[in-house]
Amino acid sequence: MGMTTMVRVYPYFDAYYYSYYIQGLYSVFGRRLVFSKRGFPDLRGNGLAVIIGEGSPSKNVYICAADAPDVDKVALEWCDVYAKVNVDPEIVPHGFRQKLLPIGPSFGIQVWGLPEAGVNYALSLLAGRGKRYFTREHLANFWRQWKYRRPLSAYSPAPSFDDYVFFVSTLWKSAVEANQLRAFFMDACRAQSRLTFEGGFPPRTRDNLALEGYMITGRYRLKDYLERTKRSAFVFNTPAVLKCHGWKLGEFLALGKAIISTPLSHPMPAPLIHGENVHFVKETYEEIESAVSLLCQEKAYRYRLEQGARRYYLMYLHPTRVIQRILYKCYWDL
Repeated sequence: MGMTTMVRVYPYFDAYYYSYYIQGLYSVFGRRLVFSKRGFPDLRGNGLAVIIGEGSPSKNVYICAADAPDVDKVALEWCDVYAKVNVDPEIVPHGFRQKLLPIGPSFGIQVWGLPEAGVNYALSLLAGRGKRYFTREHLANFWRQWKYRRPLSAYSPAPSFDDYVFFVSTLWKSAVEANQLRAFFMDACRAQSRLTFEGGFPPRTRDNLALEGYMITGRYRLKDYLERTKRSAFVFNTPAVLKCHGWKLGEFLALGKAIISTPLSHPMPAPLIHGENVHFVKETYEEIESAVSLLCQEKAYRYRLEQGARRYYLMYLHPTRVIQRILYKCYWDL
């Protein structure tokens, strides 16, 4: 398989959320993807649907990065492999579970510059003509991946500072527990006299959910967010809306950060190992404070976690590896 393999992409998809997997397809097959409706059911743009190859050897792949662990029944019946970020096999009928592939967290990246984004939008629009789902939002998603995201090359490790922690997170009205755990992490960092803490929750238009003391006055540009995160001695992760793997987890692993994390709720491609890839804690202030104190004192341990996080990302989560794992399941593991 390579640049000569025909790869068709269902033309309606969210270019902001699925740019990560387009990058992976480009790296494996070259920049020769074809937008087409041929061979696809009516999927209404809920994921990234791809047909690899032509004729009887072709394989149907559906990639879903949605927060919810449920599945699209039409896509599940159509595809050979259902690659999903947030997976709950128990809610999938037994006869279809062999199609499931947990792929772990991703994050939005800039895969197209502005002119190329415009061209690909036009090509997808042309291929999807006749579909009522092509709206201004479809165009906006191509623009957003260029305007608000950074290329994959920006997600590379850099030396961290021993005495500085940066953490910014969105307040979710539907994830009260996650908000509180993130506030616990901020409190634990502020309690450490040896640390300078920067960050908090960006402002909301209405309700700050009784967490006014943790709010910041503005928002960080992604470039600044990444630079400060790279300098941070360690970071914090907890499942958020619907207990999903959030973009932060994917970003932290890609950046090779020492991660303090509460338990994950959905399967990963392979287990994250405590003390090697991540430092797991229970969902209490005392556990989080103890982990913050430990990572402040144990630089060698932080370094091991940093190396383990980046190693895990390169082995399982890099866009190229995700597509390679999908192809392996398509052709050899069904």
